[in-house]
Amino acid sequence: MSEKRDHMLIVDLEATCWRGHPPIGMMHEIIEIGLVVLDNETKQVIQKDSLIIKPEYSEISTFCTELTTLTPEFVDSEGISFREACEILKEKYRSHKRIWGSWGNYDKSQFNKDCKNKGVKYPFSDLHYNLKPLFSFAMGIDRELGLENAMKFMNLPFEGTQHRGVDDAYNVGKLVEKMFNNKL
Repeated sequence: MSEKRDHMLIVDLEATCWRGHPPIGMMHEIIEIGLVVLDNETKQVIQKDSLIIKPEYSEISTFCTELTTLTPEFVDSEGISFREACEILKEKYRSHKRIWGSWGNYDKSQFNKDCKNKGVKYPFSDLHYNLKPLFSFAMGIDRELGLENAMKFMNLPFEGTQHRGVDDAYNVGKLVEKMFNNKL
């Protein structure tokens, strides 16, 4: 199945996390899929979304809430299953037919783990771009920058809350806009 080139999806995940290793019987699970849609013609962010996911095997720790602002109560009341989120990605965003990217390979790797652990078909196309080294190459930087430092490098303010998937994805989208539009 060929990929559609009308839009690019940019994804940033948040997952259950702890200081140190997960407690016995728990694992890292996706709790937020932040997503922005970048238009191919204008190279601008045209949509953003946050899919909140209820973890099946883990609890949201105090550390995780401090990092992401996602509380167990919020995730429980607003969250959907991982399977439902993957269906939304495919039906609403055509994720299985579009190119997509993330700031690093963590997001792709964690998606693969959650799909395997939960018996869910992988919702994305095979064409994934790790935007972190691509950005460094485009900007002539000899090392990869974290999102915050890349924003500073481009003189862009970070919009929203760091470590919230939707806000991180949006800010990656702003970097990609600048990269594609050569607005240094």
